[in-house]
Amino acid sequence: MENIPNRRFRRIALVSVSLSTALGFAAVIGWISNIYALAGISRDYIPMAPSTAASLILLCFAALILIFRPSENVWRLSAGTASLFVFFISLLIGVRVVFRIPSDIEAILIKSPGMLGNVPLGRMSPITAIIFLLLSSSILLFILSEKWKYA
Repeated sequence: MENIPNRRFRRIALVSVSLSTALGFAAVIGWISNIYALAGISRDYIPMAPSTAASLILLCFAALILIFRPSENVWRLSAGTASLFVFFISLLIGVRVVFRIPSDIEAILIKSPGMLGNVPLGRMSPITAIIFLLLSSSILLFILSEKWKYA
């Protein structure tokens, strides 16, 4: 039987991941319906980019798997695939920004809807790309860890 602190931590993790997933889905719905207030706090702030929302949803999916089905290989493979996808998207965005490559992988998801000041809307922030790169890497390393398999 699962001990009380472990259940409490799982419940906290579930609430946190659920709220993050809800924010991601709200942003996706906002971009699809052209209601940018769903993708951001207000019209005065930059809304969450569709690629950011999709990456957030995928990483939340991976986190849920690692919390509730950590020992099942099919689910671990699904979590790894989601994390690997986020890793490569974040890497492409980061490389594009660092080396000033004109190609835009995010244009596949949405054409640029405009600018807010000097900032293009609908594009993942380079800082967010770095954070997602690190987060997806840590999830992948956690999945691949031999030590973790027996925890």
